[in-house]
Amino acid sequence: TALRALLLSRKNPFGDIKSDGTVKTALENLQLVGGLGSSTVGRLVGVKVITSSGMYTPTPGAKFGIGRGVGGGAGGGGSSTPPSGQVSSAAGGNSGSYGETKFTITGPISVTIGAGGNGGTGSASSTGANIGGAGGDTIFGTIMTCPGGSSGLASNSFTVPSVCQSIQTKTAPCTGANIVSIDGEAGGQGLAIGTGLSGRGGGNPLGSGGNHVGSGGSLSVVGNNGAGYGSGGSGAFSGSSGAGKAGGNGAPGVIIIMEYA
Repeated sequence: TALRALLLSRKNPFGDIKSDGTVKTALENLQLVGGLGSSTVGRLVGVKVITSSGMYTPTPGAKFGIGRGVGGGAGGGGSSTPPSGQVSSAAGGNSGSYGETKFTITGPISVTIGAGGNGGTGSASSTGANIGGAGGDTIFGTIMTCPGGSSGLASNSFTVPSVCQSIQTKTAPCTGANIVSIDGEAGGQGLAIGTGLSGRGGGNPLGSGGNHVGSGGSLSVVGNNGAGYGSGGSGAFSGSSGAGKAGGNGAPGVIIIMEYA
């Protein structure tokens, strides 16, 4: 009886600690949970991937989390219908900005997931194509906000060789990201040098922008959609006398939470 009180059971490993009611203390001593007032160590107890707006409800027992988020990607610009000997080559949409943050879990948190922007529509004339839709902001309560991407620029018709638009600026960084914040990548420019290429969509750590499209002759091509989360769609391209086309759609944002006890 005295030895059983002093030694751990081999038949039921750690059963003695459980029966003593000291599991929490044992895990804290092993730094497997954030004990002794600490929130810097912990045991992974859950992973939440949130793709629609609503409420984040923590896993019971979770003490702190690492949140990763990205805003919605923008749509690529639309192309116009160029006259013979000209082309129209639109820019890609920006990606949403990416951020990571560490936070203390105290209860449910509201979440807004930024929508991906639609690709800009094409035009039946040599002008008048539409820019892509901007991506929506991804908002994680009052903890972190990741801006959505800026619209991909549309393209009027132009003579080869040429770059059809000025360079787009990057998306503003996330606020509240206390681990890392990465500006959304600017969509690529449309250009034509012999043959033409539309601008590629901006990418980020969670998504790849839509690949550029292009051709020679009169072929016209719609832009490619962004892949993954928060990436931009590519611009559309229309060759000589080809019909105006729509840009690719941007990908929606996301919040990913690693929960620790």
